[in-house]
Amino acid sequence: MHVSTVADPSQGGAEAKSPLYVLFLAVVAAISGFLFGFDTAVINSVLLFLRRQFSLSNLETEVAASSLLLGCLLGAAGASLIGDRIGRRKSLLLAAILFAVSTVGAALANSVTMFSIGRLAGGLAIGLASVLTPVYISEVAPARSRGRLVSMNQLAITVGILSAYVVGWGLARLGENSWRWMLGVAAIPALAFFLGLLAIPESPRWLIGNGQREKGRLVLSRIYGAEQADLEVQAVEESAACEQGTWSEVFSRPMRRPLMVALGLAILCQVTGINTVLYYGSILISEHFKGANSSSALMANVIIGSSNLISTLIALRCLDRWGRRTMLLTGSAGMAVSLALFVAAYLTPGRCAAPDSCVRS
Repeated sequence: MHVSTVADPSQGGAEAKSPLYVLFLAVVAAISGFLFGFDTAVINSVLLFLRRQFSLSNLETEVAASSLLLGCLLGAAGASLIGDRIGRRKSLLLAAILFAVSTVGAALANSVTMFSIGRLAGGLAIGLASVLTPVYISEVAPARSRGRLVSMNQLAITVGILSAYVVGWGLARLGENSWRWMLGVAAIPALAFFLGLLAIPESPRWLIGNGQREKGRLVLSRIYGAEQADLEVQAVEESAACEQGTWSEVFSRPMRRPLMVALGLAILCQVTGINTVLYYGSILISEHFKGANSSSALMANVIIGSSNLISTLIALRCLDRWGRRTMLLTGSAGMAVSLALFVAAYLTPGRCAAPDSCVRS
């Protein structure tokens, strides 16, 4: 088994000779994070109109919303294999094409089946990008700035979520077909992502690890300078030589506790219930709260997306100061309180008893 890990070629803490170039590489790769956030969150606004146009049942609504997530699962499961086989850059180019095909296909769909297929393709793109974008950024970034640059991807995700909510709110006035424009507008950043990837090199680590040592050294020369590049090449080769392993080692006794912690954190972060709000917030608000309508529900999405972005900026600012554990405990407590308040509001007497009568476009 090949265990893919993030290399640290800058063992000596070398700084980039071209920090703007490294920033450019990270920004281009992080566009995938924006598309990740946008495609994930836009369904919140789209469902309001999609349900009415195609007269969807609850089951069909769930299929339309969850098809993207199925694609995410499949894309993420195969991302490491694809990234190791054809390279980080080519894999991200594939994701860019899938992003574009997905957003155009879903926007032009004339049935919930075609819509779900289009969204499935978008999920494949998200799965690929969510795994390989942080890997690519980490493999081109110097050690001292690696954490900050990799965090750009998470920031881009939250910006994408907020953008999806703003676009949904702004385009809702176009009428019953506004959901098509909400989806189609994502073709613009998808094209920008594709063109940006054409202008950046393959990961130097992947190049060196796949027998293209000179090409890898040229990329590292542009990042670190010619003198430091040779040392970086040597460090990458030494690190790559230590990456072979077996599944038995992954599940060995020394690895069990770290593995359980990692899996536990990943699962607990996803089962808090926040995805219900991110995907179905507009429906929950417009159909279950007296006096709410589509416009106010979409505006509520913008507020949710704004608070998400602000919280992300605070977390990025305070992460090194407060520590990871403190931030996790604070975030978990905040999620518990906010979700409890949401449930209390939902159960408060006076909410809409007949949801259909509360929905006004």
